[in-house]
Amino acid sequence: MYRIKPILLFLFFAVVVSAQENTALLCADGIDNDGDGLIDCADPDCELSLNTCDICPDGLSYADILLDYASGCAGIADPQPTGALGASDWAFTFEDSPQAVFLGAGGFITLGFTNNLLTNSGNADPDLWIFEVGDLVEPTDLSLLPADAETVALLQTLGVSDTDDDGFFEFGGTGGALAQKDIDELLSGQPAGAVRFSAVKISDSVSSDCETPSPGPDIDAVCALSSLPVDCLGITGGTAITDACGVCLQPDDPTFNESCADCAGTPNGDFVTDECGMCIAPDDPAFNQSCTDCAGTVNGTAVLDACGVCLPAGDPDFNASCTDCAGVPNGTAIIDLCGDCFPADDPLFNQTCLGNKSIFIPSAFSPNADGINDIFAIYKDPATQAVLRQYLIFDRWGELIFTGNNPSFTDSAGFWDGTFREKRMQSAVFVYVITVEFGDGERQTFSGDILLSD
Repeated sequence: MYRIKPILLFLFFAVVVSAQENTALLCADGIDNDGDGLIDCADPDCELSLNTCDICPDGLSYADILLDYASGCAGIADPQPTGALGASDWAFTFEDSPQAVFLGAGGFITLGFTNNLLTNSGNADPDLWIFEVGDLVEPTDLSLLPADAETVALLQTLGVSDTDDDGFFEFGGTGGALAQKDIDELLSGQPAGAVRFSAVKISDSVSSDCETPSPGPDIDAVCALSSLPVDCLGITGGTAITDACGVCLQPDDPTFNESCADCAGTPNGDFVTDECGMCIAPDDPAFNQSCTDCAGTVNGTAVLDACGVCLPAGDPDFNASCTDCAGVPNGTAIIDLCGDCFPADDPLFNQTCLGNKSIFIPSAFSPNADGINDIFAIYKDPATQAVLRQYLIFDRWGELIFTGNNPSFTDSAGFWDGTFREKRMQSAVFVYVITVEFGDGERQTFSGDILLSD
């Protein structure tokens, strides 16, 4: 499984104002999203679970970002591990949007804090709280990622260990109903705020079985009861925020919301790239009107036919000048899955393959609803063990116009049907980039031209 490496960076996301204050993330962002003057737990709409706001009333205290996740059960992983982000919202059902994430036997999850830091309280009060699905939190191990060099140095002086040298320091185990952790247990009477952490790693500390639908601990939310607010620059008590252009600035900075540039390079301009590849204002009469066909005619109708000749689709010679792979004009021989040139009814067709990596990518298709070659499908030899990992289609100006949604050799639903933005594309040549992973783990990327014809 590919894993995201935790990093000592503070990530900040621009918040889109929404007419609600009743989801796990919206109730943990410190913003009045519904404009009623009430923020997070102060807003009655944020009563997401029975005791969420009673235990962690400060919305900023909840974990905000998923840094890493790995199930301990081979072949079984939570498909949407973001269920542990934001406020506790488990509603006693897994049928709706993800509300929790299971770790699996020996699995773990790493969650980051973006608008606050987890700190110690300086006393015996709990500093970290884990909301777990069910009555009891199954046994887990906790480790914390220091937010600064001073915290690292103090932990090393106090003998707190980072045994696997992953940057996370071990703070022991926890478990039970609504598990809590007092960081000060290992800090020998340090004052409040002596240590600061930007992420927490929760690991299944026992070998749970993998037979249940959601094995191992089920984490619903994590909040820092002892917390320091930070801005997008990582400054404690700072006021910088991310503007609409994605830049972290003070709200009174003259460049706030002013650094966005359109395709013409104009700050906050309204120019966009049209379907002809021109950077132009959407209300300009020339918008989408400057395209040339393959013959160079503005808004012309000529396209490359299946023979690679530029002709109008109604021309009598359209698709009539081809030679097959054997050089025979309008012959029937084609390249088979083995890369050899044979007529499809030849006994040797698809029979000369050596090895087990035969993939066939057509050179043209015709989405005219006649039931023949209506989609740009990819084929493989039945003996070939392979799956599609990438399926991208670009127009001749390099714009991405289609991304395959889990395409499969056996299911045509994920292949391109010749449309873009719900409109049928005109006959033209497009570019594909396709990646195939074979049964032995090798990946091959194929790229080339595909003709969309009438």
